[in-house]
Amino acid sequence: MSKHLRSGRTVRANVVRIAPSRPVPYGPVVLFVGILAVVFALGVTIVAFTLSRKPAKVAAAEQPLLPVDHVEYQPPPIAEPPVPVDNAPNLPSPPPSNPVEPAIVKPATAPVLPEPKTVKKPEPPKQEPPPATTTFRRRNTATADELSKQLLLPPEIGLDSATAERLFVTGAAQRNQVPHPPPEPLLKDPQFAGLPVRMGLDCHLGKEASENLQVLSRKLRVYVSESVPKEGFDTRPDAVVLRTKLLSGADGARADWKQVDAIPTLVQILQAEDKPIRLLLVDLLSGLKGRTASAAIAQRALFDLSDEVREAAVRALNDRPREEYRDVLLKGLRYPWAPVADHAAEALVALKDGDSLDRLVDLLDRPDPEAAYVRGTKARQTVVREMVRVNHLKNCVLCHAPSVNEKEMVRGLVPNPKKPVPPTFTPEYYAAKDGLFVRADITYLQQDFAVPQPVVKSGVWPANQRYDYLVRTRPATPQEIKLAKSSGSYPQRESVLFALRELTGKDAGTTAAEWRTVVAKALTQVEGDDEP
Repeated sequence: MSKHLRSGRTVRANVVRIAPSRPVPYGPVVLFVGILAVVFALGVTIVAFTLSRKPAKVAAAEQPLLPVDHVEYQPPPIAEPPVPVDNAPNLPSPPPSNPVEPAIVKPATAPVLPEPKTVKKPEPPKQEPPPATTTFRRRNTATADELSKQLLLPPEIGLDSATAERLFVTGAAQRNQVPHPPPEPLLKDPQFAGLPVRMGLDCHLGKEASENLQVLSRKLRVYVSESVPKEGFDTRPDAVVLRTKLLSGADGARADWKQVDAIPTLVQILQAEDKPIRLLLVDLLSGLKGRTASAAIAQRALFDLSDEVREAAVRALNDRPREEYRDVLLKGLRYPWAPVADHAAEALVALKDGDSLDRLVDLLDRPDPEAAYVRGTKARQTVVREMVRVNHLKNCVLCHAPSVNEKEMVRGLVPNPKKPVPPTFTPEYYAAKDGLFVRADITYLQQDFAVPQPVVKSGVWPANQRYDYLVRTRPATPQEIKLAKSSGSYPQRESVLFALRELTGKDAGTTAAEWRTVVAKALTQVEGDDEP
């Protein structure tokens, strides 16, 4: 036992008394932490809500865009179609590689889709607009190829090589006679009877006209040859190149091709070329003034096989005095090849030539221009008019006087059937040391028009050769006389009726008497409109 106890004394233990601890105030801490948690939760909610309210344009811009190859926007495919909210358009989904589908939010306003990126494609080269064309009322819708085939049907007339050589010898002995006599066959051979032969001084050109024809014809043939592309596969002259050669340089400065004296050369050489060259011919003629140029343009409107060339000719006539070409068109209504009459009627209608109505009515009383009729008063003879064709290369001596002197004007080689035809722009064609030559300043026959046509047995000559077309008046056969008595209407008369109906806007029947009343009223109305 402790000695303190043993002594019996009360001993106060030296012990430190610890005062009882004061309770810790946990309530405010918990409240503060709770407030922070509420604030944090509220902040997170506000941030989330704010993100959900972000504008659709920004939200859509954050989504990856697929490359766009076309101007028109095509949204990328999605696995599941989105659910439309308030009829707003669907937002595009992210690519399939993203496994997280975007949350569908309710936008405050309709979203605006981003502008698609477009790939700028190269622009095609600009093309010149086609030339303006005038709408023509067509009566004859045959194509140029179909018309060309029709021109193979008329009878072919001409000389054989032996007769041509004999005529050359005879003509050479008479070469110094003025006026130069025409070849004997033109006056005695039945196949040439009734051809429009030029006689006396009418077949001769004067000195200045001959010089113009000689110089211009040689130059034009050279220019046509030089206008052929050099590649070799295209043998057609280029109309653009030819135009430049004619209207620029020294020729342009002198205006060689803008004078009336150039018309015979231009028409004679270019009328049988391809369509672009014939369009150039019309354009060149349209730049010339006067009756001669107007008549040449009107002939293109009648005889050219291409509707494009004919319409170009009619447009060229529209700005010219009608008195300069009206007779040519009206004469075309009596041509013995019906398509020419159709072309004449179409031209009169397109030109709105109301002043020709009286003469059109008079044509209704005329007989068929292709039917037999009685000619003459004393020596009455039944004849028929028909279109014929002449091979241009084989009949030089038939149309022109022989030439035996190199100094004579406008010389041309008579082609030898056994030799290739030399190019017309070469010295051989104009001044060869051998062969037969003719002179084009003396011309007995003048064709109405010329067209290249295929030749079955062409030999060493070109497969397509030029044919000249003209009209002869020959004795009618008994069969033709019989048909003429029973004939009623005819194609050329229908062309006249077409022109009358189109120009007046009326249909007065088929007789001249019925039409005279309508035409008289139409002319009175026109005259009244012209009065002040």
